[in-house]
Amino acid sequence: MHTYGVDPVTTDLDLWAIAQPLKHQGRLLTSRDATLVGVDLLPITCDLTDPRSPEAVALVTKISSAVAEAGLDGVEFTGPGTREALLHRLDMAEQVRLNTGVLTSVQAPAEMVSDLAAALIAGRTDLITQN
Repeated sequence: MHTYGVDPVTTDLDLWAIAQPLKHQGRLLTSRDATLVGVDLLPITCDLTDPRSPEAVALVTKISSAVAEAGLDGVEFTGPGTREALLHRLDMAEQVRLNTGVLTSVQAPAEMVSDLAAALIAGRTDLITQN
């Protein structure tokens, strides 16, 4: 197994997940930490609680064109620092990933790194940002 410089046997699994590269639309990103890979992301403060609500569906349909019009690489969902809010942001990022192919990132407090790493492993978001 190629580990890209981080050994999953001797390294924290969260750090290993974040250190994995990502190939997205022909571009190789060397980490899943959005702050380390030089991407320009459209910040969206997300307070939606249902990723299938009419408001969420409308947001998902607008994101692709908003990112393209702004000349950015993708979108980053930000919001309150609670775990519940993070899980809602991950729901939205997953909907955007699956329905548009736009590069997604989700921001959360550093103490929620395990939730962020699990989301990367599960394919719910492409990138993460810790604050």
